Amino acid sequence: MLTIATILALLTANTPIDFKPIQLNTITLPKQSSSYTFKDGVLQGSVSSIKLLPKEFYGTWSVSSEIIEASHLGVFNKKCSDLWKLERNSNIIRLSNPSTGASAYITVKEVKNKTASFTREKNTRKLREYENPKITVDGDTFSGTDVIITEYYTKSGRLIESHYVKYKIKGERISGPTFEDILGK
Repeated sequence: MLTIATILALLTANTPIDFKPIQLNTITLPKQSSSYTFKDGVLQGSVSSIKLLPKEFYGTWSVSSEIIEASHLGVFNKKCSDLWKLERNSNIIRLSNPSTGASAYITVKEVKNKTASFTREKNTRKLREYENPKITVDGDTFSGTDVIITEYYTKSGRLIESHYVKYKIKGERISGPTFEDILGK
């Protein structure tokens, strides 16, 4: 742990400080990027904030998907239906599936108007999976794409194989704030 005196000494020496992510109950919060310098005796710095989804995105959605393209067609379902529940607690956003019990914390990459892209990552010793949905909400429906890349590794860390799929997705709101609720507030 760094003391205030140590931090000030590092800042005056123009030494970068690497702030670690905050750990709460084994949940790692996204790291905020920050930079600090001292110029003419004045502390200068910047901190980027965590991006959050607009209210329209939260709730439970019935989601259907269909393959647009895939590296190995036999590996992935051509058509799927699922439940997505997007919820937020402070600055943590969770995507879960109430029917299967699956749950993951997501990172919002970009939000423009009613379109957002976010990522989910799963990393184990033998598997790395990256998912990148990009959806546009229109009232109580959404549409977009979902890209999933799965990589399999040996115990020594050598890549064995990689699979890629891109789905066209559509969603209908089951519960959560309705379009009328959001406009009325």
